[in-house]
Amino acid sequence: MNPNIYNEAVGAYRGLQAGDLIYADLDDSGEVDYGDYTSDDPGDLRVIGNSRPRYHYSINAGFSWYGFDFSVFFQGIGRQHIYPGANNMLFWGPYARPYSSFIPTTFLTDVWTEDTPDAYYPKARGYAAQGSRSLAQINDRYLQNLAYCRLKNLTFGYTLPSSLTSKVGIERIRVYFSGDNLFTWTKLKSDYLDPEQMTSDANGRVYPFSKTYSFGVDISF
Repeated sequence: MNPNIYNEAVGAYRGLQAGDLIYADLDDSGEVDYGDYTSDDPGDLRVIGNSRPRYHYSINAGFSWYGFDFSVFFQGIGRQHIYPGANNMLFWGPYARPYSSFIPTTFLTDVWTEDTPDAYYPKARGYAAQGSRSLAQINDRYLQNLAYCRLKNLTFGYTLPSSLTSKVGIERIRVYFSGDNLFTWTKLKSDYLDPEQMTSDANGRVYPFSKTYSFGVDISF
């Protein structure tokens, strides 16, 4: 990390201040650095997380009873790590680009101030996630676990008794409701990013899966 980044700030934000990130000197060298950037001398670098998805799973279940039918389909992964990209403004907000028009509703409570010393994000500094700046340095605090479980589909239906439908010359009438992507449980610390799609774009620049609802009637003559 460029040690002059903080000194290049202007006005009241110049210099290292309370609320800025603190990195551990893991090799006790007296400074935080990359060493020779080799496996023999990695400096303060350590392996954290694993970008490969693990424990893929899906669950499909259903039942039928006296004309009622019900089915659910879940899918997800148990573990996968990714560090948000420099331009992931849905995660970093103004830390990525201070002119970002996207400001999370929880921004004021999630950012360090003297009144919120335990906030998730450090002192607000524009472009902190860019280049060689503080948040651009991969660390275990902001490494995200993309583990998730998604209710991909839920379908509920009812088939009218044939003793009724046969009287009007209809073999079968079924009414149903179906919903896709209804709920997602995830460890990703963002209400605005999709964990499944973050696996392909660390900047989160993909259109999220939409919730869809369907109501219909199946008629067989």
